[in-house]
Amino acid sequence: MNRAASIRFGLVLFDLDGTLCRSEEDIILAWQETLDTLGLSCPRFRSLFRVGPSLQEMTDILFPGISRERKEEIIREFKFRYDNSPFPGTVPYEWADAMLAALKHAGRKLAVVTNKRQGPTRFLLKKFGWETQFDGSFSPDILPGKTLTKPELVSCALKQFDIAPEHIIMVGDTPGDIAAARKNRIPAAAVTWGYGSQEELKQARPDLLLTPATWRKLLQ
Repeated sequence: MNRAASIRFGLVLFDLDGTLCRSEEDIILAWQETLDTLGLSCPRFRSLFRVGPSLQEMTDILFPGISRERKEEIIREFKFRYDNSPFPGTVPYEWADAMLAALKHAGRKLAVVTNKRQGPTRFLLKKFGWETQFDGSFSPDILPGKTLTKPELVSCALKQFDIAPEHIIMVGDTPGDIAAARKNRIPAAAVTWGYGSQEELKQARPDLLLTPATWRKLLQ
């Protein structure tokens, strides 16, 4: 983790759920409504569900071996339920406003790289008053007819900004965020306050480990 400690980052890529905001309440509600509407049962939902994986990945986790047609039906229904939510239970972490404001004041460029689609992402950025804080937002549906993975989204972000990769860092709360950074050969920071377990994050070997008290390492 020492290599990144001495680097000045010109661009900080933030995951959204579990990194900048708590979102599980509204996601779980949308899943419950989806299952009720389609008449599906998932007895192990509480033990299997996680915030972080893409919608496609989470559907496979909850319903392994399901037919392609049924999977597409579930995804369609979830998108409808979640994308039309007012997101009453999704709230920023207490230190998120200060963190973003400090980074912007220091001249850093900021972007969101998330598995959440464009509609909900834009809604939440507006709800939190963060529209002017970010210089870019990258979601799976930014390219018509395609669903991009987190590594592909990070790649899109790198192409948009004229900044050397070693001066760009990905900040997230799950091993998937760290892996997306690794695939694009940029430093990665893991936050301890999100949905990834401490053991998972340790095994992912991020360059920086951030707590609510140490996020200012990003300002170095």
